[in-house]
Amino acid sequence: MPDSRDTVLTLDLGTSATKAAVWRGAELRGLTRAAIATEHPQPGHDEQDPRDWWRSVARSCAELRQRAPADYEAVSAVGFSAARETFALFDAALHPLGAGILWSDRRGDEEAASMGDPAAFRAATGVVLTGGAHAAKLAWVARHDPDALRRARWILAPRDVVLARLTGAVVTDETLASRTGLCALEGGWRDTARDAYDDRLPPIVAASSVVGDVLPDAARGAWGVGSVHHIAWRVPDGTAQRDIQAAVARAGGFRISDAFISPLDLIELEAYAGGRDGGVRLLKDVGEPLADRHVVIVEDVVDTGLTLHFLCRTLALRNPASLAAVTLLDRPYRRLVDDVPLRHVGFTVPDELFAGYGLGLDERWRAFPDLHLVVPEELPRSATEAA
Repeated sequence: MPDSRDTVLTLDLGTSATKAAVWRGAELRGLTRAAIATEHPQPGHDEQDPRDWWRSVARSCAELRQRAPADYEAVSAVGFSAARETFALFDAALHPLGAGILWSDRRGDEEAASMGDPAAFRAATGVVLTGGAHAAKLAWVARHDPDALRRARWILAPRDVVLARLTGAVVTDETLASRTGLCALEGGWRDTARDAYDDRLPPIVAASSVVGDVLPDAARGAWGVGSVHHIAWRVPDGTAQRDIQAAVARAGGFRISDAFISPLDLIELEAYAGGRDGGVRLLKDVGEPLADRHVVIVEDVVDTGLTLHFLCRTLALRNPASLAAVTLLDRPYRRLVDDVPLRHVGFTVPDELFAGYGLGLDERWRAFPDLHLVVPEELPRSATEAA
């Protein structure tokens, strides 16, 4: 646990904004705020895009790092406060399966009326049974969107999903669980809740628990801590640097290759509509022979895998001694082909837009030295269309 001399980052996940603060002991060293939009699609329905919960953390922390860089780099622990009774459904990769339903939402009136005696419910859970109760709104989701509930791996509050993204640990704490109406007054999920939602309800831990360490990908990708050059790009065992011919698929990959090897050539590809190979054609080939050489393909982003698959098939015809690929960013959940020799990934990222370190939108921001999350709503329309 941190002591009074430690530097601590606190994240307050509120309804209208996420606030990030860095403290050195009891002294506030920096404070930032990132707004979160709320939609009201119909009376009584209060919703947010669950992706904004993580985006707001990334934005507030990025600004905090700029304002107080020395204190930010010295952070040794992260603490949370959060609004209760807000939730969304997520798959195993923590991608939302629907809107985030807020604590203020009142859509569950009919479901609350069917959940038995309100006095007995309150005696068992400590929660007043109304249409705004977490349990009633989750029952509404089960009734109106059963397919999303069937596909869901987790039912999570904003704090829960941010913590999972940061540490890899999917848990909730006693204070959040106690206000759901799904938790027994003495602690633990009720049997009726487990029967209805199975293991989609996360394990409950004490509010003072130290859940785990911040994952390197989260620290660097979301908060800008560290450098891309930390990545230990790995190639097949026994391959010496002098034997490697780096074939680069994109301009972004050309920049990334600086982190581990001097690039020897640049391949240019073009996507087009249709085609047996997913709509990819070769515009500029490598200028060096590849026979009996160890070839590493350096990508900026691997998404569907169609481009990398085409490139692997093309280069395999040159009879290299080995063929492997590395990428800065990977979105494996969007893969359309499986047989790509991806040996190392810098960051596995959500389905978001990124810019900097060779990546650009509308030919902008490629020269940024760091990788940044781009919020589409804040871009000119031309940039989002180009993306």
